[in-house]
Amino acid sequence: MKSSESAIPDTAADTATGFSISGFIQEICSRFGPRLCGTSAEAQTAKFLASTLNEYCDEVFIEEHSFSPRSLDWGVSFFLFAYLAALASYLFFPLLSVVIILFSLVLFFFSRFRGYEILEQFFPQARTQNVTGKIRPTGERRRIVVFSGHHDSAYYMPLFEKRFQKMFFMTFFFLVSAHGILIAAALLRLLGSAFTFLLPISHVLFAISLVAGIIFVLFRIFLFQNVGVLGANDNLAAVGVVVALARYFASHRPEHVEIWAISFGAEEVGLRGSKRFAKKHRYELEDAIVINLEMVGAGTMVAVAGERMAGTKHSSEVVSLIVDAAKKCGIEMPTIVGPFGETDATSFTRRGIKASTIATFDKDGAPPNWHLLTDTPENIDEPHLQNAFRVCVECLNLIEQSCAKPAPGAVSAGMTAGK
Repeated sequence: MKSSESAIPDTAADTATGFSISGFIQEICSRFGPRLCGTSAEAQTAKFLASTLNEYCDEVFIEEHSFSPRSLDWGVSFFLFAYLAALASYLFFPLLSVVIILFSLVLFFFSRFRGYEILEQFFPQARTQNVTGKIRPTGERRRIVVFSGHHDSAYYMPLFEKRFQKMFFMTFFFLVSAHGILIAAALLRLLGSAFTFLLPISHVLFAISLVAGIIFVLFRIFLFQNVGVLGANDNLAAVGVVVALARYFASHRPEHVEIWAISFGAEEVGLRGSKRFAKKHRYELEDAIVINLEMVGAGTMVAVAGERMAGTKHSSEVVSLIVDAAKKCGIEMPTIVGPFGETDATSFTRRGIKASTIATFDKDGAPPNWHLLTDTPENIDEPHLQNAFRVCVECLNLIEQSCAKPAPGAVSAGMTAGK
């Protein structure tokens, strides 16, 4: 273990001397390749990260959890079959069609937008690993700060290619709307026995629903390919920054803040690793601050204030902390509410733990190389990684200042001990 210092330097300019974050990412990609959830590659990566963090942290542990590794693609198949069953029911039992669609929509809402694992218990299970390293402060612990990312990678999703992105989102929302159209068609058909003029309208709506069914089948076929991506930016970029932070704070320890450096597994199938971690450690982390990182190796850095799909609004305290820290680093960081997808910060926000995510987006509003075969080490760069690193160090500086006790007779209560 490196010798500790009681105060955190004001700048992170010298932080990664002798440590290339992008080189570390390249090493993981070369050693383990794609790290799909529940695979041996994911497990081996977790062991490698634990070994690496053990060089810098006072305590390192791996926690294993069970989950369903195919919950996303199998879930899409389930909702497709439910929709096709509702189409068939329209012809013979319109009321059953309504029941199926309503059941499907409720299930989709709670499983996709609220994170409940309803279908997963019927799918095959696997194991995933979370890796945690702890760095204790030199003095009394007054707060825990978590820096986190995830080491699993995703399946290749061709519809996320730039040329298909607009079509993907339009198709997604059309298919969701088609469920409502099919309900209307079935209800009008039921009423058509008494009001025959409603039947032609019902048939038109059913025709639209039928077209949607054909599109739904094509959507399912092309949504996932059985090929894993390297995930250099999503999300080894974050993991590399987290390891760099552990390395830095091993020799620049805060006085009152305990640091948890964490890499989650099974993020790509619905935040399963972080969800289980937040549940298990929720009482330890009641007054903690979680700064999650997501795809910080390219693009424009932002502070995520909320995630619309997950229905979460992240801590304004943490969002402001990130923005203020970025300003101190000379970076103007906008805040956004993510329109699609989820980050591991959601798992903590849902448990009442203060959290937010530092992420990046391209000019078109999508993350760089998201779930694409081009998500390789060649498409991330060290300056972006270092900027994320510097912001995190400055976040810790600000938290440490807020935790420090004022010296007797001091005018300001925000002075850092040892300065």
